[in-house]
Amino acid sequence: MNNPIQPHHSGIVECRICGFKFVPGEDDEEAQELHQLERWKIICGGLPYDIREFLKKTAWQAAECEDGVQGDSARREQEIAKRAVAFSYWTRALSPA
Repeated sequence: MNNPIQPHHSGIVECRICGFKFVPGEDDEEAQELHQLERWKIICGGLPYDIREFLKKTAWQAAECEDGVQGDSARREQEIAKRAVAFSYWTRALSPA
């Protein structure tokens, strides 16, 4: 359970942290270098594509409110959601492709 590499399908494995998929044994050295590069981008502040898109979708849902929000707490949460959308766009510059 602690191994971040898990079977995906058809002999392909996937890193549970960065989402990088590769076939073990085939060009293993090159795959490991690419995998380390993906991990380095995450360490530097980037996010994998599927995580960025999930954050954007969820934040947009939280930020949209047709009737307006009532109360300071709800207004604050809506502003945080708007910032989350902005940050998810900005992390694209640092993120794996």
